[in-house]
Amino acid sequence: MPRHPFTLDEPIVVQVPCSTRRESTSGKVHDVVLNPDWSLTTPHDAAAEAVAVALGGWSSCHEFPNVVQAVRYFIALNLRREWFPLVHDYVGRWSAGVGHHFPDVYTASAFVRSYDHAAQRYNAEPTQIAILAEATEWWTATDRPETFDRWRDQLACGEVGKLWEAGIHPDSIPRIRAWAGADHAEINAEQVIELAYTDLTPSDIRLLTSDVGSVCDAADWLGGGVHRSRPWLQVTR
Repeated sequence: MPRHPFTLDEPIVVQVPCSTRRESTSGKVHDVVLNPDWSLTTPHDAAAEAVAVALGGWSSCHEFPNVVQAVRYFIALNLRREWFPLVHDYVGRWSAGVGHHFPDVYTASAFVRSYDHAAQRYNAEPTQIAILAEATEWWTATDRPETFDRWRDQLACGEVGKLWEAGIHPDSIPRIRAWAGADHAEINAEQVIELAYTDLTPSDIRLLTSDVGSVCDAADWLGGGVHRSRPWLQVTR
């Protein structure tokens, strides 16, 4: 999925707590300015702060570049403009990175859209991510579809909302179809989800399709549990 960065129309002033101790849960509150190019302006002497950190000190505001990256990642995920790091391991287990396993794609997707996931990805504080993300009002972005009418004919049952909940932007449907060799197949939402998050290659998908009869049947087999064992595919239910 191509990146579609969320941009700011104007600088945003945000009040944030500032602390010089990692274990602190509060601190002196001051303004920071989040600029349209995603740079930050703080009231600190950045050079002096960098020296202090290099000498072993710590400042919560010095961590804000990581926070900004985490916020941009969080927003891209919630607008479905960043591919979700999900894998369907087997029936009843979806993985969202090391150590994070869920019973279904929707629960896994909800975790990936969380502040905690972005915080772990960029080594940032979830509370700081939340403060900046909420200030941007990302949910008002025009590329977040409020209606799915123009995509409904892409799926057999028009269940585009299921794709959104699974972390897939409807704009990706043609790409997923082409990748899996399903350009003209009548395919439903669950099958698109399985094709989107499998770890099989396109050639593996085509091999599986030739064995089971159609790309839709192949997607159903993926939902039942397919494990790759080169040079052959071992298919298990």
